[in-house]
Amino acid sequence: MSLQASSKLKVAYITTSFSSLSHTFIRREIEALRVQGVEIGLFGVRRDRSAIDWDSKTFFLYPISIKQIIFSLVKVILKKPKGFRNGLIAAVFNEELNPYQHLKLIYHFFISLPHAERMIRDGYSHIHAHFINVPATIAMYCSIISDIPFSFTCHSAGEIGLREVIGVRQKFRKASFVRLISNFLKTDLADYLKNTKNVHVIRCGLDFSGYELRKNTEAMPTYKILAIGRLVEKKGFIYLIEALGVLKKEGFNFVLQIVGEGPLLGKLKSLAEERQISKDVRFLLKRTSDEVETILSLADVLVVPSVTAETGEKEGLPTVIVEAMRACTPVVASEHSGIPEIVINRETGLLVSEKDNSQLANAIKEILTNQGLKETLVRNAFFRARDDFDAKKINNSLIALFSKASI
Repeated sequence: MSLQASSKLKVAYITTSFSSLSHTFIRREIEALRVQGVEIGLFGVRRDRSAIDWDSKTFFLYPISIKQIIFSLVKVILKKPKGFRNGLIAAVFNEELNPYQHLKLIYHFFISLPHAERMIRDGYSHIHAHFINVPATIAMYCSIISDIPFSFTCHSAGEIGLREVIGVRQKFRKASFVRLISNFLKTDLADYLKNTKNVHVIRCGLDFSGYELRKNTEAMPTYKILAIGRLVEKKGFIYLIEALGVLKKEGFNFVLQIVGEGPLLGKLKSLAEERQISKDVRFLLKRTSDEVETILSLADVLVVPSVTAETGEKEGLPTVIVEAMRACTPVVASEHSGIPEIVINRETGLLVSEKDNSQLANAIKEILTNQGLKETLVRNAFFRARDDFDAKKINNSLIALFSKASI
């Protein structure tokens, strides 16, 4: 797709908040698409209190008033009466049988009116949402109202069935295309993908320009172990702390850095104290993407111990794995969801069974103490990640889909 062709595109991106620390991959995607000539407008659901300021460039739904909804409603009816009628019908006769969820979809239709009115006024050619929950719902209603095609990206597996994920079949049916970030999601969402015209596996890319394979030096006597992600159940950090408790008893010296925030912070700190490794664990909480990149480059190993949460929620394919491979940091990860699509056991990293503390401890120990293995894994991983996750190639695929849907 040429720059000239992509410059004709004007895409409305929707997510909860582009400033969220965990949404680095979305910001990267938008920045890269803009470089390639795509005009992108930012539409959010609610502001995020973060050090990253993308909120000032974003149109938000909340806070929202009845007056604002009525004002947008009148404008939409005057500009797109048929679209408003079709959207209202889709909302009122939605698929949810649960009264609360049924009414919530109707509510989402009405609060989507300000976004829809702005998209009509500003002449967007496509709408794209990140995440299958509220952003995809708002994108769908904006699309029906405005007659602008929409699509959405699915990231995590096992989300369907969560209370906040509603109207799913309708979203898949109405979307011009659905983007999945891993092949695993094709299996996980197979029942819903039957209703979708176009399904495409398109990774979350990284910029590899200026990055080269670097020599992976031997680790110091105190190993630097790193984990990155929200402090939630599916990240599996509990099992990492358990595994490191085992290694500590064996006399293994390490410092574990956990970068991220979330509801399990207190539980993880308590567990580290119980396993007598609290002095060896650092919770770094908020860090910018540049800071994370530096921390990654200095780590001896990245551990991604992801698990299936009790709710059924799983990872999609954590971007941090590709970031580690780009930084020439070896990876130990769970054989979970889409992870084996990039971490190939004993080729590009080490894989262990979910929730197996013993396997995890042994894999961490092996990758840190076997210099020959580490160098092989790092080399293979760097070139595999560069070939499969190059942002420019990935964004060309997105641009082509946006253009086709907008014709």
